[in-house]
Amino acid sequence: MWLGDQDVNWGENDGITSALKGMLSSGFSGFSISHSDTGGYTSFQSFLLKTFKEGFSRSKELLMRWLEMNAFTAILRTHEGNQPANDVQIYTDDDTCRAFARWAKVYAALGNYRKTLIQEATTKGYPIVRHPLLHYPNDSKLYNLSALGYEFMLGQEFLVSPILKPKAIEKNVYLPVGEWVHLWSGQVFNSEQGITVTIPASLGQPPVFFLKGSEVGTDLVQRLKAECIITI
Repeated sequence: MWLGDQDVNWGENDGITSALKGMLSSGFSGFSISHSDTGGYTSFQSFLLKTFKEGFSRSKELLMRWLEMNAFTAILRTHEGNQPANDVQIYTDDDTCRAFARWAKVYAALGNYRKTLIQEATTKGYPIVRHPLLHYPNDSKLYNLSALGYEFMLGQEFLVSPILKPKAIEKNVYLPVGEWVHLWSGQVFNSEQGITVTIPASLGQPPVFFLKGSEVGTDLVQRLKAECIITI
């Protein structure tokens, strides 16, 4: 299920945040495999609009943050948008090319796990991108994801808290009960009753965690080390 032509901005109603909300809500509604256009689609810009500081077009930061999010979803698919000349593209410069290469490798490294999740979707109807409540139904804090800054689970093994606001360098992340390993540093957080932790989140390192002892989490770390994406 394609989630529609989101605006190329950070909005909750028709931007990157709305794409995540769409994946989470559609998962509850029986659409187990869904995706959004990486970077969004709809721009509204012209010389006249720029003159009056109106309209909007895709920024480099937005494109990179959308890449980070969609690498942990069912499909990583880019789109030039409805006004390609006004939008930053994956081929715009060396930074965007490197970012696309990096997240394409992360997406590929999750290939075997994603096949498992697609099989679960086929036989049980489980969504690939999951609202955390599906695995932690008694955790009342998860009933209001907007208050937590939004997060999602890829299957049962990974928790991802994408950066959905511009110029962010860190994010408060809520971890349900369990021992969670921070993907990029290897730091372990023991959440006995659910805890909120502040995580560095520079470009290229969105908050991503996996459950301690997870075979697929360990496999991902090893694959990303082999690609020199993780150096711990």
